[in-house]
Amino acid sequence: MAKEASFQISGKTFSATLTKLDRDKLYGWVEERYQDRKGNPLSWATLLLDGKTLIAAGGTALKIIGPDGGEVSKSTLKAIMPDGSDALIQKSVYDEPVQLDESHSIEDLMRLEVKSLYQLSVTDGLDTVKAVLNNSPVLYFKFNYRADYEADDAFIIRQSDHIFIITGMLQEFEYALPEKPAVVDVDEEESDSSIDFNMF
Repeated sequence: MAKEASFQISGKTFSATLTKLDRDKLYGWVEERYQDRKGNPLSWATLLLDGKTLIAAGGTALKIIGPDGGEVSKSTLKAIMPDGSDALIQKSVYDEPVQLDESHSIEDLMRLEVKSLYQLSVTDGLDTVKAVLNNSPVLYFKFNYRADYEADDAFIIRQSDHIFIITGMLQEFEYALPEKPAVVDVDEEESDSSIDFNMF
């Protein structure tokens, strides 16, 4: 049975399963295959700096090395924020009911640098979410499919009978409006009208 996420808005709750919409499944993909002149498949290998050692695909790995040159176990590492404070684990969308926010607008959604798209199959409370989306075109929340240190911005929107989650990162853009024309900064450089005959 598919895992369900629970959402809360205005004291009401609805539950849904999430299906990720994969771009490759929608539009297809390109796969490159390499063959020799006889049609035999070729495989990738890495040539080391000595110019003679070949490592087959899958034969290399990334390791973390400490100041003493020894390998450092990932379990001993600690995530920190840019200011040096400890990074806190952000819960998964499945861990507890997600609180939805009605304060964001379509304009905010337009500032989203899209990362993923999920289709919601509402299993309980469909009338609730439809009614809320009739009044608020977008619902905002912080999204993590799995628990992680950084959550994405996410919006729930409705298109006809279909409900989607769009995830990504909100960006700051400046727009030109009728009452606020755009100001273009131009670096004025002195133009040299002299002709360089070496160009000919």
